[in-house]
This record gives sequence, C-alpha cells and structure tokens, in this order.
Amino acid sequence: LFRSVAMVKRLIADGVAVAIAGSVEAPPRILADHARAQGGAQLATVWGFGFKATPAQAAFVNAASMHVLDFEPMSNPPTHAVSPTVPVAFALAEARHMNGKDIIAACAKGFEMQGRVLVAADPKRGSLPFHTPGVIGVMGSTVAAAHLMQLTPLQLTHAFGVAMSRSEEH
Repeated sequence: LFRSVAMVKRLIADGVAVAIAGSVEAPPRILADHARAQGGAQLATVWGFGFKATPAQAAFVNAASMHVLDFEPMSNPPTHAVSPTVPVAFALAEARHMNGKDIIAACAKGFEMQGRVLVAADPKRGSLPFHTPGVIGVMGSTVAAAHLMQLTPLQLTHAFGVAMSRSEEH
C-alpha cells in the first residue's frame, strides 16, 4: 500500500510540474483567457495564471496545460492517465474544501480504473478503434470526480453514461 500511495503522489507531482511548465504555452493561455472571460464562481485555481474559476473551467485549463507539452507520465499499457484525472481531482477538492488525502484517493481510483480498462482491452499500439486518452481518460476522471462527490452507485452509473456519451473517438 505504501508503494502505491508513493507512486500516486509521484504521478500527481509530476503532472502538476508538467502543467506549470505547459501553462506558458499558447493553447493554455487562450483557454485561460476564455475561462476568465466566462466568469462564474471562483472556486478552483487555474495553475500558473493567478486566478480562480469554476471547477470545470479550472480542470479544463489545467488539463490542457498538463498535456500540451506531451511530457506527462505514461502508464502501462500506454495512455495519458494523469492529465484527465489530476486536474479534476484538484479542482473538485479545492472547491469542496477537501484535503490532499482526498486528492490522492481520487487519483488512485481514477488511475486504477484506467489501468484495468486498458488491460481488459488488451491494446496493441494503434489497435484500438479510438484514441485511448479520449475514452479511457474520461473513465478515470469520472471515477475521481465520483469519489470526491461521494456519488452513490446509481449516480456513478449515470455519471459514466454522461461521460461516455462525451468521449472522443480517434
């Protein structure tokens, strides 16, 4: 268990570091400007930009910052497990006044979900008919959000239905 928690912490730290580095790139700057212009409840930090936004806006900009350089840690089987999961966990935890243990647990569950689905799919590079982060990542972020929002099993089922209806094909 200690090794698992240490690995999740390392993935989170690596992801946040990559997001801070990526926040100076043009695409996240454009998204941050858009989030700022949209307004809304200022509940979650947009990393590297000095403002707060709604949890959805903050998670979106932070995920883009984390992924733009394509340096985020990869899982095995390969997918970008960190950028869909960590920004969601931070944004919801901050908005709900939760702590680091909640973020770690949410991310661990999200990473685990992604890994299990990938192993079950038995993908070979390029063999799946979809881009794995756009489908598998959605599942991981849904599990992380469900943990932080304390969804019931029925609510989680509905959340998966909504999330998968919005997943991205290649």
